[in-house]
Amino acid sequence: MARFNYKGFDADGNADDGYIEGHDTTDAFAILQSRGVVVIELNDGSAEHNSIVPWYSREINFGIRGYNLSDQAAFSELLGRLAELNLPLTEMLRILATNSTNVKMRRHVQRTTARVMDGEDLAKAFGTSGDGFSELFLQILRIGFVANTLPRSMQNLAEYLRRADETRSQVVTSLIYPGILIAAVFTLLAVIAGFLAPALAPMFSSLGKPVPNGLAFFLTLSTTFKQYWYLLLSSAGAAIVVSFLFFGSPSGQQRKARFLLRLPLIGPIRRDAFILRHTAALDILLSSGMPLPEALVAAADLGSASPFKETFNAAAIELRSGRRASDVFNADTRLPIIFIDLFSVGEEANRLNGTLQTLVNILDQSLRRRLQKTLQFLTPLLTVVLGGIIGILVYSVMGAILDINTIAF
Repeated sequence: MARFNYKGFDADGNADDGYIEGHDTTDAFAILQSRGVVVIELNDGSAEHNSIVPWYSREINFGIRGYNLSDQAAFSELLGRLAELNLPLTEMLRILATNSTNVKMRRHVQRTTARVMDGEDLAKAFGTSGDGFSELFLQILRIGFVANTLPRSMQNLAEYLRRADETRSQVVTSLIYPGILIAAVFTLLAVIAGFLAPALAPMFSSLGKPVPNGLAFFLTLSTTFKQYWYLLLSSAGAAIVVSFLFFGSPSGQQRKARFLLRLPLIGPIRRDAFILRHTAALDILLSSGMPLPEALVAAADLGSASPFKETFNAAAIELRSGRRASDVFNADTRLPIIFIDLFSVGEEANRLNGTLQTLVNILDQSLRRRLQKTLQFLTPLLTVVLGGIIGILVYSVMGAILDINTIAF
């Protein structure tokens, strides 16, 4: 069976794309037609063909990949509840699609249903119908469906996704006020440089007095932008495109991750977040019935830019060689002591499932406390700095106005 990429429209007129397996293009085209898809593009979907994708054909998501965490959590919980009822697979998928408030997710499930009806297994059908769901969801779906632990596995995943969404919401909420201040600074700077400085400067010239330094700076800024605006905008656009292409590549993501890990405040938070992600994934995968070596590899793959990916892979190799995974973790000084101790205890007592659940709760609380302390420090600091910048801008304008009054009277 060969793989083919396709683009087209479904029976409702919505855009539909993905890849499909068939003996040849005629077979793939016939399968798509049987699903009611109007095909506008069909080509070879081999690994070689997919390895080179024009940058203008990639999805621009501004760093947000896949469906949001809250939608995935709700979907996982509903999937787990339906799995408890032992409903037919197609009926379960129909209910999932009907109750999904996310339009893209609903279409994803509808495409998945068509693939399942064609004989494709559930996890593979979800993966080939789009890339909105996380890799962890697909791994747990595959293992839980085979091991008949899908209800419990999906509930555990939903709980983890909700906690991750709460943490992300906490960060976003805390940065709203500094974001408003940053917008106010740029707005005030644009008003002064674009309108006030050009309006005040002629008054000094008419009186034969030099323009104050602060006002002269804004006047120079305004003149430079008016003369070279096309160069400045094109340079900014080129920088954005280059950054998008660079950080969108695997090597660029790894370099960005290494850089962020070196930062004083952000680095420890990202380190703890990576450890929590690996540990939570390992716990859910083990609870789903996946053997520990395979679970370690799968958990490592969920963080492509993680500094601990090699450590988890090395631990899997140690296990397959008949040794203990905890020996590798003990050698990694970047890992928290609590992780090393509890993993060693759980592995030695053959009780990793319960131990990892406790460890996930501890790491989650630790990350939340670190986030809270960092935000409690950063938010006032940013407020003071940005407020000071606004004060300097206002003082520059008011000083120029007072100088005019002094000269005139």
